[in-house]
Amino acid sequence: MLDKMQKAGVERLKAAAIIRDGEVQERGFKSHYELRQALGDALPQTSNLMDTEGFITTTGRFVDRDEAKEVALACGQIGRMWKGSARKLLSSDIDW
Repeated sequence: MLDKMQKAGVERLKAAAIIRDGEVQERGFKSHYELRQALGDALPQTSNLMDTEGFITTTGRFVDRDEAKEVALACGQIGRMWKGSARKLLSSDIDW
């Protein structure tokens, strides 16, 4: 069942995603670590320097970690204490 925010058409973060070789990779995982494992990365905890990590939203958009923070703030997936924070958003920070 869709929650009230989804029914109201509010954009939310849906899954972790990575742009690799110009293509968006996402498998519905809620963490970049799990996604990297699914992509066959030998050491999923280390980032491929050519990858861009971000998230897929409920509208199908890829957003980087900075824009994802704004989406998550607007829909309440992260707390207001994030407003103005310089730290990059991690998948573990999100109330999925």
